[in-house]
Amino acid sequence: MAFNEKYVTVTGGGLHDGSSEANAWTLAEAVSNYAAGDRLNVKAGTYSDSSTVTFATAGTAASPVSWRGYKTTIGDLDTHPTTQRVSGTDCPLFTNSVSSGAAYSARSYQSFEHIHFTSAIVGTVLDLGYFQNVISLIGCRVESTTTSTGGVRAVFGNRLTYAFFSDCYFSKNSTADTCVWAYVGSTLWHLRRCTIVGGATGFSGSNPGTVTTVDSCVFSGQGTVSCGADGHITIANSSFYNCSGNFIEKASGSNELIVLNCVFSQCGGYAISNSTGTDIHQQWISDNTYHDSSFTSGRLNNIARLLRKSRYCITIRRCRKWRFHNRDDIERLQQPIPAGKK
Repeated sequence: MAFNEKYVTVTGGGLHDGSSEANAWTLAEAVSNYAAGDRLNVKAGTYSDSSTVTFATAGTAASPVSWRGYKTTIGDLDTHPTTQRVSGTDCPLFTNSVSSGAAYSARSYQSFEHIHFTSAIVGTVLDLGYFQNVISLIGCRVESTTTSTGGVRAVFGNRLTYAFFSDCYFSKNSTADTCVWAYVGSTLWHLRRCTIVGGATGFSGSNPGTVTTVDSCVFSGQGTVSCGADGHITIANSSFYNCSGNFIEKASGSNELIVLNCVFSQCGGYAISNSTGTDIHQQWISDNTYHDSSFTSGRLNNIARLLRKSRYCITIRRCRKWRFHNRDDIERLQQPIPAGKK
């Protein structure tokens, strides 16, 4: 579709009608005046607020809304949407000093590209709303800078259907709470080439109906679980590093778990864990590398919890294991699947 192009700068300019960079809106003016079908081209600079900024006008399937950052020329960040480019003075910096609730709040059919969100809020930095649909983040940074605990999140979606995050960086400045949370009722969340740092949990999909795909992502520095989900989850081509607890934790057994071509290193608990001991109906674990660098209890290769109560299909093959700490578990994984469990 063809967007209606609008323009936003820190101070605005000219007629303040958003029609060009010379006549740009301020962020406050843009939030009050944009419409479905608009693409808001936001120039690099620091956009400071002290109360919740709500992008209240939802888009539609036919007329979505796009908030697109640029440095000096429209579209100059589009060619290389990598997290390294979205920081400092390279892109719009949205910073908010509000103390609680949400710093920024999105609505359905909105996308945010090449924007850096940051706040020390004791709450959520970017709230994706309640019962919303189709929200995407592309090449964004979302950072929670508080060390406080209790409901602190970088990104939170409540009953959000279809979230797409690509080339993003999410961080929490503590090993408490959850960094990215697909809350109860959310489904169809897709993370691609993202980095998630910190939090007690890096990513949580807390709903048995959640369908989650994680592809080519990096998880680091979690206090309890790097990636946890109740529903169907596929994790591929991803790296997990330096977690005090478990890297992948399946909290509900009624759905599928697929882990392919991942690297696990420096884990304080289990690389892959079935936390409740309930049956997981389908598991496919293949072509992964388990490497332990003498980190705390050094039990990276112990994934026996998956086998204890799984009476359905488990496939574990072609996994590379380095520096074994528990050979009994490795030998158990190499045994054929018993009759009746294929």
